Order: sequence, then C-alpha cells, then structure tokens
Amino acid sequence: MAQLSKCPHCGAEVEFVQVDRGRGVFAKCTNCGIQTPTVFAALEHSAMEKVAELWNSNKEEEWAAWIQPKGAHDAYPKGSKVSHKSKRWISNLDANVWEPGVTGWTEQK
Repeated sequence: MAQLSKCPHCGAEVEFVQVDRGRGVFAKCTNCGIQTPTVFAALEHSAMEKVAELWNSNKEEEWAAWIQPKGAHDAYPKGSKVSHKSKRWISNLDANVWEPGVTGWTEQK
C-alpha cells in the first residue's frame, strides 16, 4: 500500500480518505486539514499510488506548494517558504492566511 509522509505544513499524520464508493481518494492531514485533489482510479494507475505521489512530491522541497489555510490553526508562520503561481514567496506575517501576491508575502527572485 502507498505510504504518505507527514504533513509538510504542520508535521502531523496524514491519511487516505475514500469518496464516491471507494472509486476516488485523496490525502488529508489529520491536524490542519490540508489535502490533495481527489484522484479517481483508472486503468493506468492506482488512485492511492497517485495520491501518495502527489502528497509526497512536496515533502522534500524547501519551497512547498502554497495551500490555502482553513483558519488560524493551520496558518503559515512568519518566514514560511512557499511556491505559488510559478513564483517563490516568504511570509512576512505570523498566522498568515493570505494568498501569496495579495498581502503578507515577499516574492523571492
């Protein structure tokens, strides 16, 4: 079975969640709730394997993909490094829930 690395945002455990009578699956952090898009099984791949690949792809990156926080509990701390819309950003604020490019982030070139 596919293995999921810990959440790159908060470090908590991550689990697979099945939807649509088990035909679709996504990965979700048990603490902050960030998740991958839902992937549906197809002849060429296992949905769980594809979801694990999506989730784990950002684990080792210094500039992990930005994910919209759901609230203060999973907001980005000051100094967080993310990538968003093909650019790299560093958070200027503690508890930053803003989208990079709107406010609270400095673009890195």
